[in-house]
Amino acid sequence: MQDNVPGAALENLIGEVNPLTGAVIQTFQISALFSVSYGDLEVGENGNLYVVSSVEDSILELTTQGQLVQMHDLPTGVSTVSGMDLNCGSAEVWVCSTNGTVYSLGASNCNTLSGIIDQEMQKNIVVFPNPSTGIFYFEHEMKLLGVFNVYGEMVLSANQHAKSIDLNKFSSGVYFLRTVDKGFVRLIKY
Repeated sequence: MQDNVPGAALENLIGEVNPLTGAVIQTFQISALFSVSYGDLEVGENGNLYVVSSVEDSILELTTQGQLVQMHDLPTGVSTVSGMDLNCGSAEVWVCSTNGTVYSLGASNCNTLSGIIDQEMQKNIVVFPNPSTGIFYFEHEMKLLGVFNVYGEMVLSANQHAKSIDLNKFSSGVYFLRTVDKGFVRLIKY
């Protein structure tokens, strides 16, 4: 995927390349639909392409031939999105902004994003960063299911109600708390 920098015939260009030979199979331009600046492209299990951009407020869904399927509006407060992950294993959609903020957009069956980005889903979005050096206190007591590292490995199984978590036992890095109330909460341990 080429962003909007080159201008004219090369801007907002998506290409399919043979992974063995490097030969270009096909290309199509999406300038009439979407402008890509610091963006990302994912392929769903249905074969459709999903495109995000830091200058757009939606996720563009296309067929592999470049035909518009749907524009999925991002929830209020989610902006400057430059990365995306369709995690079919855990049936979740994640996006991140250019400033490093990670958003969990909720569940998806990886066949379509339809229906996941709606008003009901918006209340489940977790927005952090929140650098911490010791004990992280929750705003309200939450049911904590576990703590995961950036590789998705559970480093602490909790399954308890908690008002805080002691990060002193973890090395520096990024961790995700999984809670019943908030989904995934990203923590940064310094």
